[in-house]
Amino acid sequence: MIALFIAMVIASPQPLLPPPWESQPGRVAGQYASFVRNETDGTDSVLSAMGQACSVCNPGVLAQMTKNGVEGHYPSATATRNALSICGRTADRVIALGIAAADPRQDNFEIFFFRDGATMYTLAYTFRTPAPMPDAESALTALCPPSI
Repeated sequence: MIALFIAMVIASPQPLLPPPWESQPGRVAGQYASFVRNETDGTDSVLSAMGQACSVCNPGVLAQMTKNGVEGHYPSATATRNALSICGRTADRVIALGIAAADPRQDNFEIFFFRDGATMYTLAYTFRTPAPMPDAESALTALCPPSI
């Protein structure tokens, strides 16, 4: 289930990010932005954003399910959930580290879940490094929905 959700997070007018971020096509319905950056170690980092109409979606529940999924599938990884402000909203954030070390086919991630009216938004950053890169976290804020 977590792989499906992360795949959804990774697919509207798209915001622009400066190089070295490169725009890539959306992969799922509702995805309005997706950017990839080739890192110096040969891996890729991805920033993506999506919004889905959902009047009953609860950001806190989705964040907790994501955190629980990481803890259940990757015992050596750490998943932390907290509330932070992004896009002018209070968001539930999940940051999962150690996934890439445990499974080379998977990435670490940081995901923000928040609502605006009847729309649920998800901003995600996936990466292979042991910790998130601050400049990528800052770039994620450029993907705030245009309506907010």
